[in-house]
Amino acid sequence: MREQTTQDRRPVMVTTIHRGVFAGLLVEDHGETVVIEDARMCVYWDASTRGVLGLARHGPGPLCRISPAAPRLTLRGVTAVADLTPQAWERWRQEPWG
Repeated sequence: MREQTTQDRRPVMVTTIHRGVFAGLLVEDHGETVVIEDARMCVYWDASTRGVLGLARHGPGPLCRISPAAPRLTLRGVTAVADLTPQAWERWRQEPWG
């Protein structure tokens, strides 16, 4: 797959075989390996988030723990890539650390 242009990049949430949960702007998708920019990791989410898909739909809440952003991140062992809603991406970008 080609690298996407800035206009093509969309906010996604990525899960890995090691149970990592990340969000960022999708740059490259090679199946089990993806590259995201403006990347953050969800270290903890509480029950009100309603699971990992709640992070994609609604974003992290005030009790979640979201890391600071890394400029670019390559993830291997990818198990899922989910599009984020605009509301969810905005909340990820706020980096709550409850």
